[in-house]
Amino acid sequence: MITKAAGRCASGRCGPVSASTVGEVTVANTHPFQRERWLFAHNGTITNTDYLRSRTSPERLQQIEGQTDSELFFSYLLTYFDEAGVSDAAASARTDLVLSRALKAAQQQPSFGACNFLLSDGNVLYGHRCGRTLFVLERHPPDRVRIHRESHETGAAIDTPWSPSRHAVFIASEEMTAEPWTEIAEGTLLRCERQPLPTWRILGAVPS
Repeated sequence: MITKAAGRCASGRCGPVSASTVGEVTVANTHPFQRERWLFAHNGTITNTDYLRSRTSPERLQQIEGQTDSELFFSYLLTYFDEAGVSDAAASARTDLVLSRALKAAQQQPSFGACNFLLSDGNVLYGHRCGRTLFVLERHPPDRVRIHRESHETGAAIDTPWSPSRHAVFIASEEMTAEPWTEIAEGTLLRCERQPLPTWRILGAVPS
C-alpha cells in the first residue's frame, strides 16, 4: 500500500517510498482511494486546500474518511464529474474535457501545490504531471525486460515478472527500470486505453 507518509512495494523487500506530508499512516489515508467506478492516487502536497473545499460538493465532502489533501482533491474532481453528469459513465471525450477544466481551475489558484495523480475507471487511466516528475513506459511482447530492480534511494526491491505475450503501459514518478522511459512535460494530462491493446496518448497541457 502507499500512504502520504510511507509505502510498501508490491513484491520483494519493503521500505519507505515517500516523505511524510499530510495525514497519519492509516488505512483511511491509504492510496488508491475509491468512489463508485473511480480509483485515484496522488503524489505531492496541495497547499491550497481551502479552494478545494469551497469547490467540492457537500455530498462529496461527506464521503471523505481520512485527513489527506489527496482524498480532498479526488472529491473535488468528482464534484466536477457530478456536475457534468459523467461520474457514472465510462470515460469518454466528455470526461477528458471536464477533467481538463477542473485541473485548469485548480491550477489558476495561488500557490495551489503539486498534483501528480492517476485516475482510472478500470478501462481508461488518466495521468497528470504538476510539481513532480512523471514518466511513461510502454512494453511490447518482444521487448527485453529488466525484471528485478533495487532502489538505491529507498532500499525497496521491485520485481515485475513478464512474459512474451504481455503488452502494458506503466506510469511512474521515476524511471523504475533500465528501459526507455518517456518523460512527460510539466502540466501534461495523458490518457491510457486498456482495449484493444494498452496504448497511451497525450491529451495536452493543462493551461495555467
